Amino acid sequence: MNWLKIPPGWRFTPLIAMVAALLVLAAGVAMAFYQDQLYRQQKVREATAQAEILAATVTAALVFKDSKAAHEYVGALASNPEVDAATVYDASGAYVAVSVFEPIRQIPTTGAAFIR
Repeated sequence: MNWLKIPPGWRFTPLIAMVAALLVLAAGVAMAFYQDQLYRQQKVREATAQAEILAATVTAALVFKDSKAAHEYVGALASNPEVDAATVYDASGAYVAVSVFEPIRQIPTTGAAFIR
């Protein structure tokens, strides 16, 4: 039964190894959550940039009440596979142009939900 005896200098080695393994695992989980948060923030920035570009380009169509041009501007977002739908609302909150690229639950009929 000499194989069960652990030399005094190595007595805490298994405990230290387990603690180190748990720390590495916790660090990996923390990194995964951090990367997910960064990814989500990046996607929000991309969507905001696309919305601002669309808002800048569709302004003339809204001023001249040209819904065909507004539909063309909204339709350009179809090239982005991450965009499911896009809608342009006028100042009163009624939609002027809507394009659905992927099946979604419901598109709001007025822009009142987005006006703060």
